[in-house]
Amino acid sequence: MKEFYYLNAAGEKVGPLPLSDATAHRVTATTMVWLPGMTTWQPAKEVPAVMACIIPSAPQPPQTPPAPGFGGYAAQQPQVLSNKPQNFLWLGIVTTLLCCLPAGIVSIIYATKVDNLWNTGDHQGAIDASNNAKTWGFVSVGLGFVLFIIGFIVGLAGA
Repeated sequence: MKEFYYLNAAGEKVGPLPLSDATAHRVTATTMVWLPGMTTWQPAKEVPAVMACIIPSAPQPPQTPPAPGFGGYAAQQPQVLSNKPQNFLWLGIVTTLLCCLPAGIVSIIYATKVDNLWNTGDHQGAIDASNNAKTWGFVSVGLGFVLFIIGFIVGLAGA
């Protein structure tokens, strides 16, 4: 077992002590220490054997990250995008003017939220608003198409 000496606050030599007692004696990186075989006293930070005893080693990170989806790890990672999602405002305006007013207005409302959410850093909110604007735009197109078909059939039946 390696032993060491150190100089206390009063400048008195303390030791020999086992290296494992360095922490218990409040040896710090600036404490002057001496080990058998050394020619001069040195600060503990310059003596690797002492530093290894007073600074606990940090836990090592895992060598490989967990597999995607394992333990929910991948699901908790935020989605990072570099490009702002499309707002589909054009779709909401066109469908509101040409076919289906209620669903088109909902599409416009979601479309106008995309840019603001993105610029405030709520990227997931911007993505959700973009998806909702597109969905309601297509719902509006679908309703307009259905209403057109119904009107066409009613027109044929009345003729």
